[in-house]
Amino acid sequence: MRKVQNLEDVSPIVHRITEILRSENTVIPLGQQSEETGISFSSGIVEKVLESCFKVGYFALQFFDWANLPPGFSRTAETYNVMIYIAGEAEDFDLVEKLVRQMDEESCLKNIKTWTILILHYGKAKKISIEYFRGDEEI
Repeated sequence: MRKVQNLEDVSPIVHRITEILRSENTVIPLGQQSEETGISFSSGIVEKVLESCFKVGYFALQFFDWANLPPGFSRTAETYNVMIYIAGEAEDFDLVEKLVRQMDEESCLKNIKTWTILILHYGKAKKISIEYFRGDEEI
């Protein structure tokens, strides 16, 4: 017998958040706009919003920083992985390195997907060397 999970449809919430991000309303701060709509974050919602902002790295980064503000929410390896992937696709390796450092600072453990994303993007950009794997060089 197969278990069926009761998954909440987060698409309306994701759609609302992306509307806020894409709005031209710079008068009302992002955090205040989310408070007014009563939006609360989960790692699943954060991942989906980041994925929907994939082509517009600025929105993704803006949301990534904003999502970490509400009390009770903390980033996960999965949310970091999506953001690292987006930064890697944009070849913004300064941001990739910053995100990896933040993971360490927040004691957020890297998983196999994190390492796969790092190797993929650094390899594609020819920015990885054998010395890195020996431990002689940092990312």
